[in-house]
Amino acid sequence: MEDRVNGFIKKQIDEGRQAYIVCPLVEENEEINAKSVLELFEKYKEEVFSEYRVEYIHGKLKQKEKDRIMEEFKIRKY
Repeated sequence: MEDRVNGFIKKQIDEGRQAYIVCPLVEENEEINAKSVLELFEKYKEEVFSEYRVEYIHGKLKQKEKDRIMEEFKIRKY
């Protein structure tokens, strides 16, 4: 299922669209069986979407950094 979703995202990006993925965790949590945003970022940046520009954002970043990332997403840098 994950490969199918990632393939769909790649197709959308190749057609000129952008994508973002919502991750429920900022940091690892042993009680929840889910990957953290940092784990997913590394996986997507290095493996799954290595041919694209990938960035992450989460609520614990400083506001200035979040604003910069969102502005760069808006102008299609990522």
